[in-house]
Amino acid sequence: LLLALVADPAVQQSAIQALAEFDEAATAQRLIELYPALPSAARVDAVQTLASRRAWAAALLDATDAGIVPVADLSAFAARQVQSLGDQALTSRLERLWGTVRSTSSDKAQQIAGFRQVLTAEALGKADRSQGRLVFQRTCAHCHRFFDDGGAIGPNLTGSQRTNLDYLLQTIVDPSAAVARDYQMQIITTTAGRVLTGLVVDESPAALTVQTVNEKVVVPRVEIEERVASSQSMMPEGMLQALSSEQLRQLFGYLMGPDQPPLPAGPSAAESVPK
Repeated sequence: LLLALVADPAVQQSAIQALAEFDEAATAQRLIELYPALPSAARVDAVQTLASRRAWAAALLDATDAGIVPVADLSAFAARQVQSLGDQALTSRLERLWGTVRSTSSDKAQQIAGFRQVLTAEALGKADRSQGRLVFQRTCAHCHRFFDDGGAIGPNLTGSQRTNLDYLLQTIVDPSAAVARDYQMQIITTTAGRVLTGLVVDESPAALTVQTVNEKVVVPRVEIEERVASSQSMMPEGMLQALSSEQLRQLFGYLMGPDQPPLPAGPSAAESVPK
């Protein structure tokens, strides 16, 4: 039923999310066949579902190799989800296609220095903040709220030290340097073979409720095979590495600006708004 419903725009995202619960071999093939025609929000769900099981993650990387799934669609969240599967062969393929998920301290310092060269005061002053809002929606808004946009998984950014470039770079490039307990990631492996990475937002004697980047999942305790608390932030490293220099200027110009600019006109803007 769910495999049939993924073609129905009215329930597409819910069907794609629900497929992650079932160890069905046809799921990967079906999602990859449909992928080029999916809207951007459904693509996020498809990638996260494919990254939740080893066999499906292998098919996802095959599709990326073949150009069916653009490398740019493998977000830092998806990359870390694949890494969490604990399969060295998959991790090696991921690193070849996407890059490394974690960086050393010296690497982070070099990254920050490189970003500072791009994000000069003059460049930020000329940045297109409307385009920056679109970059924010695609990159950050699933978890963070900013003015009247975004989700509530991570902290609200509207009142943070967002006019301080050094603060923004430190927290985005090295999000696990200082992690509040409420935002520490947990890795849940179910008896059916699914791996979830996210925040445990509710617990009862019967079940856990896990907030992932794209959905909230209730997992009965009897179906939990392993639960590992991580010192890592829910926000993964590498969020900025997939952005061009122009997109970086647009995003930081938006984050450091005084108000909410309008979205740019066009269908891509409407598609990018998180559900």
